[in-house]
Amino acid sequence: MADNKVKNNVRVSTSKSLFFYTNLAKRLLAEGEEVVELSGLGTTVNAVVSCIEILKGQNLVEVTKIVTSLEGTNGPNVPKLQVYVKKGPEFEKYVQQLESRKAEEKKE
Repeated sequence: MADNKVKNNVRVSTSKSLFFYTNLAKRLLAEGEEVVELSGLGTTVNAVVSCIEILKGQNLVEVTKIVTSLEGTNGPNVPKLQVYVKKGPEFEKYVQQLESRKAEEKKE
């Protein structure tokens, strides 16, 4: 299966904000994914690390695996970072708070 077909892969780029990617990872975990992979190539490696640190800072994820490599087919190799995360200790509490906010918004 091609990487772009994998549902639990968040490919970080510089075109969107860090919070877009952190929210996407949270949504995938909330929808039942056991493990979510955040990955980036070249200059986006820093953004991957920042996303992971944001999620870890909120105790929403735990890092299960880190893979580093060099990729390059038509030119110089560029660094690639893949970080696999699972739900952290505060994740269920986060989901409950999110659901209660949605319920309140429906009442209004």
